[in-house]
Amino acid sequence: MPGDFANLLSTEIRKRLSVIATAGAVTFRPSTAADRLGLSPDSDLKPAFNYFLACVAIVLVVEAGFSFVFNTAFSDLVHHFYPVFVALLGVITIYLFLLLLLTPGLTFAGTAAATLYVGGTALLVMIMSIFVLLTADFAHNYQSVMSSSCEHRTIMCLLSGNSTSEYGIMQPDRTVESQGWSFSFVLLLIMAAVIHYTNALTKILNTGLSIARWRTYIAALLSLVVLTPGCLFLINAIYALIYK
Repeated sequence: MPGDFANLLSTEIRKRLSVIATAGAVTFRPSTAADRLGLSPDSDLKPAFNYFLACVAIVLVVEAGFSFVFNTAFSDLVHHFYPVFVALLGVITIYLFLLLLLTPGLTFAGTAAATLYVGGTALLVMIMSIFVLLTADFAHNYQSVMSSSCEHRTIMCLLSGNSTSEYGIMQPDRTVESQGWSFSFVLLLIMAAVIHYTNALTKILNTGLSIARWRTYIAALLSLVVLTPGCLFLINAIYALIYK
């Protein structure tokens, strides 16, 4: 039994290290990542989808730990699935927009695999970085965070001193709280991540499928414009269903 547990633990550690290595390649060496990942027009989607799920799983573990330490509401978990939905649906919409752009050499398998790898990496790096900022902010102001009158105790409410709920919806009673300096940096980080990983996707698709980078830029931008309102509506509908 101890040997089985040790083998299982060793396997899980190797999987996590493999995810980190892949994320590093996509983030810092996107031009060569296509070769490392074995991307081709007929790519197998299973490894790419498993990688995406592994990135989401790591994010959920971090989210759970943060929620436990700072007593934040489950609603945060619901709302943080917004980028997950955007990344997953982007697999389809980016392919469709590339199709409308009459992209030569386009295949669904190759495009989807590249989008899953880049989308998973973007989620992992962006959300992990956000939680590093939030942890530094909330830990430095722990007493203020824990004594906040926010209801529900969402991160957005805590950051704004009980004046803002999800997506900037104003609340009536602002309280004097010391946390919140990280919010502007979080917004900058999100914008930087969107720009960087869109650029990484253009390089990977160019290397793996010989798709002109300008086509991917247009497809990614249109995909973001189309998916943003729809995913916001979906997430808010789930939130309203859970919190009447």
